[in-house]
Amino acid sequence: MFSRKYVNLFAGLLLLNTAPGLADSPGVFDNKIVVGQSAAFDGPAQALGLGMRLGLQAAFHEANAAGGINGRQIEFVTYDDGYEPEKAIDNTNADQHG
Repeated sequence: MFSRKYVNLFAGLLLLNTAPGLADSPGVFDNKIVVGQSAAFDGPAQALGLGMRLGLQAAFHEANAAGGINGRQIEFVTYDDGYEPEKAIDNTNADQHG
């Protein structure tokens, strides 16, 4: 089971994005917060990426089940970068700019 301290850490970090004045931040909407991850889901480092995704999914599921963050549900979007730095940059830029 995922440690409560890690769930609290994720929730605390997300609260920073929901503070007054930040509602117009990319990924923050009235009813949801979109969080993106770029990681290796194939290739030699896939175990690392898949493990990170699984842990984040568990934390976000628990947060959503408890009502989300300030009433907003967390939507988790993942991108495979194959552990390639340039692809990770492209994924991050594409996620931030829609």
